[in-house]
Amino acid sequence: MEWKLFLPLPLFLLSICSGFIFGFLLRKGNVVRFDVIVRQLLLKDFTVMRVILTAIFVGSLAIYSLDSLGMVPQFRLTKIPLLYSALGGGIFAIGMSLSGYCPGTMVAAVADGAKDMIWGVVGMLAGAALYNKASVYLHTFTDTHDAFYQQTLHSYLGVSPFLIVAIMGAFWLVLFTRPLAEPGLR
Repeated sequence: MEWKLFLPLPLFLLSICSGFIFGFLLRKGNVVRFDVIVRQLLLKDFTVMRVILTAIFVGSLAIYSLDSLGMVPQFRLTKIPLLYSALGGGIFAIGMSLSGYCPGTMVAAVADGAKDMIWGVVGMLAGAALYNKASVYLHTFTDTHDAFYQQTLHSYLGVSPFLIVAIMGAFWLVLFTRPLAEPGLR
């Protein structure tokens, strides 16, 4: 497998534009500030969770709607076993605990002027490059399948994907009827 640093130019430009839109929305959602993220981790302010759940709800509704209309050419799921996904989630959690930011909010925080996270972005890019280089060797370990291989929650439960999206939407609405933070924290 050849190591490629960049995508073809049209996909690269689309990725850059998507990244700018994502960063803008993170900034408008007020989730690029360290204190907001820490208050989420302390379960005192659920702004971050609301932004994440909004993205999950809108994205799920969009992808399943487009898929039901036949507009998604290939609906692929990862072939990586659940154990490896949990390991990746653990590495993500360690990085977020050490920096106080997830990757998306880290880059947006640097763009917002948080100079303390410049080294976090450098480390994140170095880790991504290292993974890209090592992925040729790592993928030989991920060819095993587990009980959840290529399953979504709706396929595992045997229900319509729109039922799961509706339940997520109801949960989302319940969260939006509550105040964002404890009084005096903003």
